Amino acid sequence: MALTETDKNEGRYVLISQLELAVQEAMRGWIKGINHEVLLIRRGFTNKDGSSDLACDGGQASVLYQRRWKLEEFH
Repeated sequence: MALTETDKNEGRYVLISQLELAVQEAMRGWIKGINHEVLLIRRGFTNKDGSSDLACDGGQASVLYQRRWKLEEFH
């Protein structure tokens, strides 16, 4: 991820895993191969029993988020 447009233009990227984002912190930047700026947000989700579903893929995460959003709309 390039943290500034100058870094992007000069090809200076850092690994996302090296960014020190706190839970719910957001960071703007550019991901290599994507031409527009993105907003990266670190979110942490836990189940009722305190466990996390770290093995789920993007599709599963999307389904879970959609279910949770329906609860938000209800309230």
